[in-house]
Amino acid sequence: MTPDPSPPDVPSDTGSIDRYRQIYDGVALPVLMIDQATWLIVAVNEAALQQYGYTRAEFVGLPALMVRPPEGRADAERVLASMPQGFWKTTGVEHVRKDGSRFRADVWSRDTVVAGRPVRIATVSDVTERVRLEGELRQAQKIEVVGHLAGGVAHDFNNALTSVIAGADLLAELTGGAPDVASELVEIRRAAHRMAALTRRLLALGRREQALDVRAVRLGPLIEAAAATLRDQLPPSIELALHLDPDVDPVRTDPGAIETAVSELVTNAADAMPRGGTVTIHVEARAVGSGGVEGGELVPAGEYVELRVADTGTGMDAATLGRAFEPFFSTRARPNNTGLGLATVHDIVRRSGGFLLLDSVPGQGTTCRILLPTMSAAPGDDPVTE
Repeated sequence: MTPDPSPPDVPSDTGSIDRYRQIYDGVALPVLMIDQATWLIVAVNEAALQQYGYTRAEFVGLPALMVRPPEGRADAERVLASMPQGFWKTTGVEHVRKDGSRFRADVWSRDTVVAGRPVRIATVSDVTERVRLEGELRQAQKIEVVGHLAGGVAHDFNNALTSVIAGADLLAELTGGAPDVASELVEIRRAAHRMAALTRRLLALGRREQALDVRAVRLGPLIEAAAATLRDQLPPSIELALHLDPDVDPVRTDPGAIETAVSELVTNAADAMPRGGTVTIHVEARAVGSGGVEGGELVPAGEYVELRVADTGTGMDAATLGRAFEPFFSTRARPNNTGLGLATVHDIVRRSGGFLLLDSVPGQGTTCRILLPTMSAAPGDDPVTE
């Protein structure tokens, strides 16, 4: 059922359509009047012109399917052909404006007769924000389920991995670094550390609704103490470089959670460098001015400690970057595509009162910046350094 590209026949009583348009011009939602014989738009109200970006002269005579994106028009045509006469509602369908931008729409349609011509009157509501919030709710529900599962198994699994790592270390000592077993033991330790990092992520998800163990923390010494564990996560082809200012002011956060966040960022960086490269961790003081904009994000003015993890990997394009913090979104190949990483890091940073900023260029690597507000350690509250 291909819409007739020729202009619609002018009805014998054009004043009837004008009267309908005058009525619907007072409606806040976009309204389209569609000829049922040709599926061409014969009238629109002012709200439709504003929503879709056409002039009235451009909109009248346009095939109705043109408000749908090209890939959705075949399905829309089948739906139009199968809809019975009467009144119905379609929800969450994608519509496209004149400039190519898209939005989600609920559409209420009613068949009637105007000036002897059968027409379909469609009222359109932009529900893009509602669809986005519903998607976020579904993701939150998924995380809640994973969190419950994690609480049941992750502790025991992590304890078992600790035994594996300790056993591999003991075997390395007993064999005296014999070449025939040393490389295998390195791979065992590396795999165990990767799985331990995964259980930490799962446990972090399970703790989302629990309070962080917040205290005064100096990030430079904390990362220095964790460096050996971080290096164990990396293959020999990747170098870990540290540039840590030990004298920056303390921040108030959970040291274990921050170690989990950095571990995840280092793991992500390694995955982005399959042929090797360098992961660099910086800790330094950072002042945000009154403009309060950092990396495109609104950050309140003040003194911060910046923890920056940068890699020399493949980088991300704009589409991937826009989804990077979504739970369960991952660019990793199976079986490592849990998609739990940056969402967990984002949650840790947010609950610490900080900000997570992400910069990436395809082929030029990725930089993750954590900004945490500084604090002065209260008497008797010595900053955690390891």
